[in-house]
Amino acid sequence: MRFVADVMLGKLARWLRLLGYDTIYNPKLSTKELVKIANEEERVFLTRSKRVAEEFGAKNFYIIKAEKFKEQLNEVIKNLHLDTETNLFSRCSICNTEIVEVEKSSIINLIPEETAKSFEEFYQCPKCGKIYWNGSHTTRIVKILNEIKNG
Repeated sequence: MRFVADVMLGKLARWLRLLGYDTIYNPKLSTKELVKIANEEERVFLTRSKRVAEEFGAKNFYIIKAEKFKEQLNEVIKNLHLDTETNLFSRCSICNTEIVEVEKSSIINLIPEETAKSFEEFYQCPKCGKIYWNGSHTTRIVKILNEIKNG
């Protein structure tokens, strides 16, 4: 399943990317442009406004009812039956590109010294260059996901 998130749902879009879902989010694009992308690419248009989805002719949309981020993510996961494990941490949370494993030696000058000493596995976004590793942030994200799924 692939998504387009409207401007009201930036944090949700980032977390869908963390779950491995191809999610377009670009606050510079108009709602009309976002709906056009969703329709052309057969993506689910995520919005908090039924009026917006209908007015701009979204073919496949989901109206987010929850106001708070964790509740929004829980709503989408449960109602759209999303897999939260298989592709976890496979996309860049910034630009939505699939990340690739890289040799530590190729990014050693781009990461903190302590990180280089503590970790061996690194991933990088081939588009924007962001570097990822399984640090404490990964543990926090998994903890939040478990709270959402179980609570």
